Amino acid sequence: MLVKTSRSVKVSRTLIGAVIIFLFYLITNNLIFLVASIICTAGISLVVYLPLAYILGSVAEKLMQGLFKEGTKQDVVGEVKNNDQKALENFILKSNACGVLQEEIIKQLIQSGWQKQEIINALNDIEKEAS
Repeated sequence: MLVKTSRSVKVSRTLIGAVIIFLFYLITNNLIFLVASIICTAGISLVVYLPLAYILGSVAEKLMQGLFKEGTKQDVVGEVKNNDQKALENFILKSNACGVLQEEIIKQLIQSGWQKQEIINALNDIEKEAS
């Protein structure tokens, strides 16, 4: 599944990657090689450096997300809901808004393959959010 990435996210990932490349060449005392490769090829080497920078920036971003996983956020917000749970709650809310009785909603959902405990959990979550 392809996810569209905004231009600002792409730019920030590329800049982070460019900094990583720059620091790598700086630390290894090969900064002149980086500059020379860009100048001597009239910028054509950027065809390699820019995608590499984007990839490195993406990897760095994923690593940072892994290190600073949203644990503190989960403590405050509670458990993170997946798309199925959200869809289930939306269906229940829309059915309630249309005046469908709760027993009928549960019956329809069980016939659609939902587990009774999932439905009860969704109903409880909706009640918690409403109060």
